[in-house]
Amino acid sequence: MRPGARVRQWLRSEWLFTLLVLALPVLLWSDPAPVGETLARLPGLLDIPTLAALAGLLLLSRALSDSGGLEAAGLWLIARVRHP
Repeated sequence: MRPGARVRQWLRSEWLFTLLVLALPVLLWSDPAPVGETLARLPGLLDIPTLAALAGLLLLSRALSDSGGLEAAGLWLIARVRHP
């Protein structure tokens, strides 16, 4: 597979990310404030503790999914449930 084809395939699979990255310059341009001020305000719009918490939850859910722990616990629970 050619490198260009791999990039296009990734961009198609990550369509929302691609859309947001393409929309950022348009939104920055449409802001009436000067571009320097707009770029300086961007870090203030991010809530770092919330982003850190979301990243941690994402890592935790991915680790549980990859480890198979939830599947094993579910199978254990199903084996012990009594049907009426």
